[in-house]
Amino acid sequence: MDSQFMGFSDTPRPTWKEFNDTDKYPCVDYLKIRKELVALQRRISFIASTHGERNLLPDLRKQAQALEQKLVDEPPNPVLPPPAALIKVTGKLEAFSARLIPHYFDPEAYPQTHGYFTRQQERVAKAAVVVAAGGQGAAAQGMLLEGTRLSRLAWYVTGKINGKHFSGWLAGL
Repeated sequence: MDSQFMGFSDTPRPTWKEFNDTDKYPCVDYLKIRKELVALQRRISFIASTHGERNLLPDLRKQAQALEQKLVDEPPNPVLPPPAALIKVTGKLEAFSARLIPHYFDPEAYPQTHGYFTRQQERVAKAAVVVAAGGQGAAAQGMLLEGTRLSRLAWYVTGKINGKHFSGWLAGL
């Protein structure tokens, strides 16, 4: 028994009740923090450029630094296809951690699709101009409205097997 390895199927897994334990698995919404930081930075730059409400700048900069500190621990965005070849690793699990994080997993989340979606938006904009020229202003405006993206809860896992580090996203909740 001293040299026997425990397989993945033999490892104890947390139950759904344990997954919902926010003390054990805190859910940090980095997307919300980043959105707040961007809005705050825009406000700071607006105040700095217009020379108005200068007395607010020190407090706003402190708030921005606090938000940046929260983002230090932010995991990398999901990437498809993987930047390196995936390999199967077997052995002893030396370290493991999992964090529950809301993130975008739609096609727009991946860098390879940015060009496609930019071209698609340009085509829709051109079509909206044609529709508006035909007297259908409301229809053209509806074409240009962007849908809201939905974030999904996913696990960002990191660990080490036989001295080899691994990390990645597990979506599907």
